[in-house]
Amino acid sequence: MLAIGFSIQVPLPFIINDVLKINTRYFGIIQRMFAIGFIPVFPGINFNNEIVLVIYYCFITMILGSSISIIDITATTYLQKTIADNFRSRVMSLQFSLVKIILPLALILSGFAIDFMPIHVVLIFGSFLIFLSVIVWYRKYLSYTKQSQKTL
Repeated sequence: MLAIGFSIQVPLPFIINDVLKINTRYFGIIQRMFAIGFIPVFPGINFNNEIVLVIYYCFITMILGSSISIIDITATTYLQKTIADNFRSRVMSLQFSLVKIILPLALILSGFAIDFMPIHVVLIFGSFLIFLSVIVWYRKYLSYTKQSQKTL
């Protein structure tokens, strides 16, 4: 959650409204696509058509929203299957509490980072954090599947 909050929730509105200067009406459409379903803005990439940008960011946020849902469901299922029944409620409540604490911190850090460095650096750093977390979870998933195959 730290990486997602850091690299998406603050930078996306900043990119759409301040960097690309897209109409706020379209920004609302892009935000809705995130709920239904972001990519770093590198220097030198220039789209002159506002509608093309809106469609592009709608597509990206829809894919991102879908990916977050799939990852969240998979991670929660993994935790439910690997944690003993008598500890599950404690661990899950701790997990949800940590997410509620970490997300505002990520948003604050992202806001400060945008003020002090170029937006593409913030997005690359956040993307790197997401990539690292995916690798960690994938390794845990592989070890879990190997263990469950041995018990069969």
